[in-house]
Amino acid sequence: MKNILYFFLFIIPFFSFSQESIKLTYKFPKNSETKMYNALNDIILLSITTEDLNAKGKKFLLRKEEIIKGKVKRNDSLLSCKTITRPIITGKDTLNYVVNACNSTQFFESLEKQEIIFGGKFINDSIKIIINYPGISIRSKLKADDSFVLMTLQEKDKEGSFELKIGEEFPIIALTPPIKGNGYSSYCLIDNKEIKNFYTEYNIDRYYVYYLTIK
Repeated sequence: MKNILYFFLFIIPFFSFSQESIKLTYKFPKNSETKMYNALNDIILLSITTEDLNAKGKKFLLRKEEIIKGKVKRNDSLLSCKTITRPIITGKDTLNYVVNACNSTQFFESLEKQEIIFGGKFINDSIKIIINYPGISIRSKLKADDSFVLMTLQEKDKEGSFELKIGEEFPIIALTPPIKGNGYSSYCLIDNKEIKNFYTEYNIDRYYVYYLTIK
């Protein structure tokens, strides 16, 4: 009886731990007409989706690093999670509107899936980035020419799926140019596990890394 008890005490925490991961999927545009339109208009797109019920109510928080010559030059949380109270005057009454932007990144109970869309449009030597959640959009402008692509950073299966542990930060997407050599350039030769070493390994001067925390 004692051995059976020890078995259950061991196995229950194991299953609890195994449920602390969320399954997500990378998705690129597949339609050939959409691909052609994007190419002609210097647009890049990549989305991250999940239908995992364990993610319901969780926030999907992003952070971005700009890495130049192997050193992190900018480190930005894309949203402030500070709660702000804004007074709204309606006639003789004043209503306090309480807002926290990070709450808009959560997987709402009313939705069947959570989708974060990364979109970029190249303009001269920069790229206009829009990161779209169901509840909020984040816009920025980064220095990048039209050789940059959105590269997946998590090891995925043939369906494009992968798992992330809740409460931990993971590199999720890189915005990077290719490796350039004598008369050639390549994205496939970049080892996406070496995100801190793109400069030393591939002589990529500038690139950006997005990190995701689900909590």
